[in-house]
Amino acid sequence: MKSNKTINVEKSIDENGEIILSSEFGSIISYANSEAAALKSFIEDIKIYVEDYCNNVEFMSSSRNRADDLELVLELKKCKNDFEIKDFLEIKHI
Repeated sequence: MKSNKTINVEKSIDENGEIILSSEFGSIISYANSEAAALKSFIEDIKIYVEDYCNNVEFMSSSRNRADDLELVLELKKCKNDFEIKDFLEIKHI
């Protein structure tokens, strides 16, 4: 399920060698000792955010900081697995 919508993700490495993935979408930040673990955690956090957003859609969609996420949240809600969610990620190394 490829969408024209993407989640911009910044990847960096901290001074301890931990991988950091962060995005303005849902204000999600994930830390782990490997890229695979960070990605898995990041995707889990996306699923939690999507569920929270859907459970509070009136509040979230009227929030100044979250209203723009609605269309992407609805697309992500259709995903059947982590691989489909991963297709939405555009990871940039900083």
